[in-house]
Amino acid sequence: MLIKLYKINNFVKKLKQKLLIHIQIAKKQYFLDQNKDIQKIERLIHLLSTDTNDRTIEICQQIAKDLQGFSFFDQYQHLDIFLDICQYIYIHQFIKGQYVYKQGDNSDAFYIVLQGSVSIYIDEPTQYKNFIQLKQIYKLTEGESFGEIGLLFDQKRSQSAITTEDSFLIILEKTVFQKFIKDYQNEHLTEKINFLKNQEIFNQLQQSEIAEPASKLQIQEYSSKQIIISDDKQPQYLYFIKQGRVKVYKKILFKINKQTREKIKDYIKDPTIEEIQNNLFEQEQIEIEELGENNSFGEYQLLYNKQYDFKVITVIPSQIYFINAYDMFKVISQQSLENYKKQLKKYPNSNDIRQMYWQKINWITYQQKIIQNTFKKKDFKNINKKQENVKKSGYLSILMPYNVMDIQDGQDFYSPNNFLVPKYGSFEYEDEFLQKNTQYNQKKYV
Repeated sequence: MLIKLYKINNFVKKLKQKLLIHIQIAKKQYFLDQNKDIQKIERLIHLLSTDTNDRTIEICQQIAKDLQGFSFFDQYQHLDIFLDICQYIYIHQFIKGQYVYKQGDNSDAFYIVLQGSVSIYIDEPTQYKNFIQLKQIYKLTEGESFGEIGLLFDQKRSQSAITTEDSFLIILEKTVFQKFIKDYQNEHLTEKINFLKNQEIFNQLQQSEIAEPASKLQIQEYSSKQIIISDDKQPQYLYFIKQGRVKVYKKILFKINKQTREKIKDYIKDPTIEEIQNNLFEQEQIEIEELGENNSFGEYQLLYNKQYDFKVITVIPSQIYFINAYDMFKVISQQSLENYKKQLKKYPNSNDIRQMYWQKINWITYQQKIIQNTFKKKDFKNINKKQENVKKSGYLSILMPYNVMDIQDGQDFYSPNNFLVPKYGSFEYEDEFLQKNTQYNQKKYV
């Protein structure tokens, strides 16, 4: 017992040392990154302060390079017009509490927050006649953009924008926006609006309401077997599959036998801390779900503010839309969000997945045993006939699905214990087995 306690204390001590080293490295990297960001912002402020007529191609190229990472500009980086855009955008400093524009103003420019923050307000009536108060509806920080809807639809400002601190805003005037961006934006905005209208979380909104999040919807192309979401990361975006397919995997730890170093059959609990310390576990990535076009993922973690405990990887080259939580929440009512949250699927926990894993292994083992014993008792012709009948019934692939989400039913999961599996090599219950499992299949999946 004392030896075990000593080992545990020694392990904890080493772990603390490693954590301290990682924290120091992370802090150093953070300050380096912060310094780089500050330098980039200062350079952009300087370059965008130069007269647009005096900007050389080299200055425009440097501006384009420094604008990488700003979500609005990233969608134009690959276009020939991007250097023209960099020729005409400029910077303006606003002091704290200054109006950028007021509700009812003509829409004459589009804005991106380079440094500082801006709050968006709407005029709200009060109990006093002819007295209006401002109601804050959201706040924008560095890298975020606003004001494009008025330019796209040639509307007056429906909101007011006020700086909450001294801020530098990148400005794209209406004439430049209409010359280089409006047609491109309108074409892609219509496509994005139609896409979002078919998503459950947005389908209760009017088209004019969907235009706001649609204008913020970004797209990213991924090659095959590329990671979109990594586990243990904090969620920031809701993802939609425009084209392609992805698979969801969850990291599962299996307890192993100390002597054989093999998984302990039918054991479904997590390995203990001590077993992990002694390396008495084996790790596997278990496929949870496969998703295709128009499917979404990441919403449960985003809406419940939980870290990802799975990873999402592309199966084939894919195009993925994504929108940050802020741009989504500001157009959807709290009640609609609550109703949507209640309908979300939660992936099974580790114990459930291990139980399904072992049920599948047992099923495959039993199936192989059936075939081996049948070969001994029946001729090859009858075997082929029986395999054809089994294949037609479809119970093999449905009862033991390729991924565990195939056996979900709403918020519940089918328990592997519901499946009838006779003892290995037993033909006494074979007919009953086929009959009951086929009935279960029809009941649960048809």
